[in-house]
Amino acid sequence: MPTVTIAIPTRDRAELLAIALESALKQTFTDTEILVLDDASTDDTAQMVAAIDDPRVHYVRHDPKIGMAANWNYGYEHGRGEYVTVLHDDDYLAPTFIERAVAEFQAEPAAGLVYAPYEIVDEHGTVTKPAPTQLTEIGALDPPPVVLEQLVRTTWIGWPTIMVRRTCMLEIGGFVEDFPYHKDWSVWLQLAARWPVRWIPEPLGSFRVHGGQFSEEFRANRLRLATDRRDMLWTTIPNLALPADRRTALLRIALKSFAEEQLVLGWDLACAGEGAAAREQARFAFEVDRTVMIRSPQLVVAAFLASWLPAPPLRMLNRLRATLRPFFRRA
Repeated sequence: MPTVTIAIPTRDRAELLAIALESALKQTFTDTEILVLDDASTDDTAQMVAAIDDPRVHYVRHDPKIGMAANWNYGYEHGRGEYVTVLHDDDYLAPTFIERAVAEFQAEPAAGLVYAPYEIVDEHGTVTKPAPTQLTEIGALDPPPVVLEQLVRTTWIGWPTIMVRRTCMLEIGGFVEDFPYHKDWSVWLQLAARWPVRWIPEPLGSFRVHGGQFSEEFRANRLRLATDRRDMLWTTIPNLALPADRRTALLRIALKSFAEEQLVLGWDLACAGEGAAAREQARFAFEVDRTVMIRSPQLVVAAFLASWLPAPPLRMLNRLRATLRPFFRRA
């Protein structure tokens, strides 16, 4: 049995898939199997994969299409490796990622998930956002309770630099389609609530942002994205494998942080001259956390007041953002 399964879900991206596959084949750790999970592609994906002469590569075609979550789950359910990495067809890994991740599991046998930072690249592979390299940026090596407190606030765990112990994923039941955009965040929360999370302080992958991504439609609809996040938090956190008082505290932290983010987004939209959209986001903050007026009154006043003011003076005031942040984040 291979130690690691690298599952590559794909659909109609043969050209990008070739790059992802190359990065999987060039891993310094070679005790792997590579599953190309083709979700009913209509391009030449099958021919491209068939031309690769490497016994580690296995092609699986789903026809009809089974969908994103089911395709991800297929890698965990049918992969033979003790550990599984899902590598999307438009991303790629640094050559040492698998080696480093396996070493982390060996260092902490109880770990359920290992994660490394990644850089953001555009459609041409040009880096547009470097990866975070300081542990203080996310504190992922803090004790597990602190990891969860951070993880309910933001998804600092993300594709492609994630390796999961296969039995852990099977135990929690894998991904579900209930949350179109945040289905992966829900799973990271469930894993972190049960098993230790290990962090590698080195960028070991690249996440490609381009117009053909599923996530683009959500980025264009801010309210739909926010609603999906709210629904995920409301559903996932109360069902984590933790004591009831711990779940309650985590949900309170998550909703407070989320509501504050919505108010900050409202300010940003007002600075961009989108007053109506700013008010929409600020109103949604009250749906997320009705106590936000008490918890963060300064953010509420800033967001709503700014939405009625002209953008130019707001942009001038926004230059003081770093100076004002301690005051506005005090609550």
